[in-house]
Amino acid sequence: MIDGRGENLKIDCYVRADPRPESVNRLVARLHDLASTGVVTELTVHSWPSRVDLDATANDQVLEIYRQFEQWAASHNAKIHPPFTVRHINSTMTGDTRYELVTPVLCLALSISQDLTGVVPHTAAGKTYTAQDVVDTLEAGDALDTLSPAIQIPPHHDDEHAKIDASASDDPPIVPDPP
Repeated sequence: MIDGRGENLKIDCYVRADPRPESVNRLVARLHDLASTGVVTELTVHSWPSRVDLDATANDQVLEIYRQFEQWAASHNAKIHPPFTVRHINSTMTGDTRYELVTPVLCLALSISQDLTGVVPHTAAGKTYTAQDVVDTLEAGDALDTLSPAIQIPPHHDDEHAKIDASASDDPPIVPDPP
């Protein structure tokens, strides 16, 4: 698709593997509809765990995604906590302490030209933006950067539009000196 500026929109949808509310299933179905009509260029639905031990290496891929989301939030004046939550867990039996990441039931990563341009849910400028908001915005035909101040769509870089049209300039053409 097209985000309103001619850019291809890729959505990675992360959903918990455990039983999901019907509202989440309906939202995923709406995303598939947007992909089938070309509004979303590429949609990938991933299953992820509801909890991840931050010290375990078995969930490195989930933790890497989470770190990318944190970096996006930090660089776009947004917050992803909650819905991502880090819990401190003390074992009364062993005295051990560990930390676990609780993932949201549904999370979307929005990418344009391989660049992560948005993560929802997030909070920016005092308002929380959800996957429902993204789907509603896309179904209405609006550009995603009209949804949240944290979602910034890069300028369109199509070679055809990037070429300078010399005839449109008021300046005389530059002619090289003869050798």
